[in-house]
Amino acid sequence: LLSDILREQSVLHADETSYRVLESDTDLTYFWTFLSGKNEEQGIILYHHNQRRNGQVAKEVLGDFKGYLHCDMWSAYRSLDE
Repeated sequence: LLSDILREQSVLHADETSYRVLESDTDLTYFWTFLSGKNEEQGIILYHHNQRRNGQVAKEVLGDFKGYLHCDMWSAYRSLDE
């Protein structure tokens, strides 16, 4: 899986953005984007859709990632282990 390969990278970039879904039970939903660093041999971009914007989503995708995470410090990312 792409998420497994991403976890092996030394540097990742992450961001999430909301969007409105027409004719849906929820007003907002979120796309999370995870990218490998520019110096990686093969670039990876992973788009993850979720109705939540909390730390549990970041943990589900990044799991035991041990590298550097470049992000905007939204509180969801603070829930990750250092």
